[in-house]
Amino acid sequence: MRRIPASLPPSDLMNLSETCHYLKKSRTWLYRAMSTMGLPAHRLGKRWTFSRAEVDEWFRALPGINLPIAG
Repeated sequence: MRRIPASLPPSDLMNLSETCHYLKKSRTWLYRAMSTMGLPAHRLGKRWTFSRAEVDEWFRALPGINLPIAG
């Protein structure tokens, strides 16, 4: 697991529910993407957090994905 860079603005961080809503995916899909597809996630205590910038970069790098994420 990578540490969250101190330079990230707090508004860039999303929790699991916010990330599900942002990507329009289920919690199950997110957990699967974290374990098998390399979705960048950070553990803060018992909670998962996601950097919006890292998620955008990861999503754009997926094969066959050329659509921008609405935001």
